[in-house]
Amino acid sequence: MNLVCPHCQNLLTVPDESAGQMTTCSSCNQKFLVPSLPQSGALPPLHLDLPTDIALAPEPPAPEPPPRVESTRQHDQEEPVYKVASEPSRPRPLFATYEGQQVKSTAAKGPQPVSSGVKPTPPPAAINPPPPPSGDYTHTRSLTLRPRALPPIITVLVIVLFLLFFFPWTGVFPGGYGVYTQSGLYTMFGSRSTDEVGVEALGDRAIDSNTIGANWLMIFYFLLMLAALVLTLAPFVVTQGTLKLPPALQRIWPWRLGLLGAALVLAFLILLLQTTIGFGIERAVDAHVDASLVQEREAAKTPERQKILEIKRAMQIGQYAVHRTSWYRLAMLLHLAVLVAVGLELWLENRGSRPLPRADFHW
Repeated sequence: MNLVCPHCQNLLTVPDESAGQMTTCSSCNQKFLVPSLPQSGALPPLHLDLPTDIALAPEPPAPEPPPRVESTRQHDQEEPVYKVASEPSRPRPLFATYEGQQVKSTAAKGPQPVSSGVKPTPPPAAINPPPPPSGDYTHTRSLTLRPRALPPIITVLVIVLFLLFFFPWTGVFPGGYGVYTQSGLYTMFGSRSTDEVGVEALGDRAIDSNTIGANWLMIFYFLLMLAALVLTLAPFVVTQGTLKLPPALQRIWPWRLGLLGAALVLAFLILLLQTTIGFGIERAVDAHVDASLVQEREAAKTPERQKILEIKRAMQIGQYAVHRTSWYRLAMLLHLAVLVAVGLELWLENRGSRPLPRADFHW
């Protein structure tokens, strides 16, 4: 028979011969009384088909079944009376042990049959990503080129570039002092700024102002930069509604950015050409030194004398310390920057609905 231990509640199998006797639990080693087996009832009366012509005595009533006898055996200490019960289903434990590791059960709804002899498979452990190697990137930074950031940059660059036209670009700087200087505006008409103390120090090497010629290319440069400034500032006036464009300008307004780029490109090319030719004050210094060496040049007939003459000429020109200023170099740098900015804005306008360009940096 199958019994449940009253002490540890484990299921036991006890032989039927042990009914009504004391037994020991194999799990907790505690003793308890095995209940007696119930007695079966009396057999039902046997009915026979007898011939009807034979007289039979009336059948005696069937005896009543004897009452169930339960064990009343007393022991040293009183034990409860148990009845035989069917084997209950074991609940699934909340925790199961697999290879020395405690794992929480995933089924709490009820017992599940497990085939005998087959070890249940433990649930897979959580997989953590391995740490990045020491030489891998650990930081990431992304920069996105946004269209709204370019117009302010272009506006600032064009304004600063136009203002640099009024700063000294070239001149004569003996000993670091600007004796003769020319701004971008002065180079158009051959004007110059003069330091009288420096002129007195030069003495007979002073340059005649009449030899400083005008630079007509700089006039076109100035006009193109003025047009670029107007095209750059026009959106601020038009969008505020303070200025209504005439019909002729309204037709070309969508081409404003392209016209701005064309004006800046032409201005930059003119400035490069003027740089190659040289400004008026630079040519005036060369002419003044060449005038002082006319007789020696006529006497230099051999290659050796001509070489000596060229070295002497370079030394005299070097005494004037003719060079272009940092303002001029800054103007060239800003020209390149504003051309790149306008080109990027034109490129972004032609991209349509495509994603914005982005640069990713990893370190």
